[in-house]
Amino acid sequence: MPETLSSFCRTYADPGFDLQRPADAAVVMGTILRPTITDALASVFAQDIQGRVHLVIGIDKPLTNDLAIIENICQQHPPNCAVTVLYPGYSTSV
Repeated sequence: MPETLSSFCRTYADPGFDLQRPADAAVVMGTILRPTITDALASVFAQDIQGRVHLVIGIDKPLTNDLAIIENICQQHPPNCAVTVLYPGYSTSV
């Protein structure tokens, strides 16, 4: 990897989505940014859940510094879903 990815925390949600209000379902995913993360997120987004869903994605030892793989799919979240992506800037697997 040419550059080191800096730590960050980003949330993708519709403007009216209140992050302080409890979700009806939560999904926690760990990733190293393999291309298959898009399939996993699309599968969650396709679920027929009437309530609020909050996905939390933790990135550990990313295979790439290109965040487009995760940003593009997160921006496609349905209105009842919020997605928070966290990268602490180091590997938690050590």
